[in-house]
Amino acid sequence: MHAITAEENEATVINREKCIGCGLCASTCPTGSITMVKKSAAESPPIFSREMELLQAMGKEKGKTFPFD
Repeated sequence: MHAITAEENEATVINREKCIGCGLCASTCPTGSITMVKKSAAESPPIFSREMELLQAMGKEKGKTFPFD
């Protein structure tokens, strides 16, 4: 989804407008530095069930998934 950017020696930035709230970044972050904050309905972009299935499958492949909605 390209919601996270990081430059060498700079802080990682999460673009809230691109974030779809799948939780994949938080569940796979090696340092546990990312936490989830529920968005209001007005802030949440539309997400298609197939897209969510693919993101969850990617997380399961990494062995770190958790439910978040």
